[in-house]
Amino acid sequence: KWRFWNSFRINYHSHLILILLTILATILGFIISLIISKKITYPLKLLTKSAEKLAVGDFDHKIEINSKDEIGLLSKAFIQVIDSGKELEKASRQIGSGNFDINIKSRSPKDILTLSLIKMRDNLRLSHKETLKKIWVHSQISNIINLSQGKQNLNELSSLVITEIANVIDAQYGALFIKSKNLLTNVESDDTLILTGSYASQKNSSIKKTIQTGEGLTGQCALDKKEIITS
Repeated sequence: KWRFWNSFRINYHSHLILILLTILATILGFIISLIISKKITYPLKLLTKSAEKLAVGDFDHKIEINSKDEIGLLSKAFIQVIDSGKELEKASRQIGSGNFDINIKSRSPKDILTLSLIKMRDNLRLSHKETLKKIWVHSQISNIINLSQGKQNLNELSSLVITEIANVIDAQYGALFIKSKNLLTNVESDDTLILTGSYASQKNSSIKKTIQTGEGLTGQCALDKKEIITS
C-alpha cells in the first residue's frame, strides 16, 4: 500500500511538472512570436506610411530602420527614393525661381523624370536668353527712335543712328547705306545703295559713296536681306 501511494505521488508530480512546463513553453512561445511579429510588422507599417506619403509627393519625412535583413534592404531603397525626390523638388524650385544654371544629374539612362527635368531646364534657359535678347533689341530700337525725333536732315539722322548703333555694339567703324530713290517716281531702286551716314570714318576715306546690290559684303547683305558676320 505504501508503495502504491509513493508511486502515485511520483506520477502526480511528474504530470504536474509536465503540465507546468507545457504552459510555460506556450507562454514563452507566445511572447517570442509577439516580439518577432512586432519586429516585422512595425518596420512594414513605417514603410507603408512612407509609401502613402510618396504617392502624394510628400518627401519631407525620414525612415529609421537599421535592420540588416530584407526589410532593411527595402528601407534603404525607400530612403534612396526619398533623397532623389528631395533633390528633384529642390531643382524644380530653383528652376521655377529663374535659376536655369542649376546642376542636375540623372541617376541612370532610365531616369525619365530627371532627364525630362533637365530638358525642361535647357529649353527654359534658351527661351530666357532669347527673351532677354529681344527685350534688349527693342530697348535699343526705342532709344534710337527717341534720339531721332525732330531730325529732318537725312544725313544728320543717318549719322546719329549709325553712331548710336556703333556705341551699342562696341564697333570701331560703321557706315549706313540706304536704297536710292527715283526723283521722278519716288520709288526705291533695287540696284543702288547710297552712303548717308558713317561712324569713325576718315574724311579722305576710300569708302564708296554708292554701292550696287551684290557688290562686296555690304551689297551682298542688301541682296540677301540678312547679316554677314566676319571676324
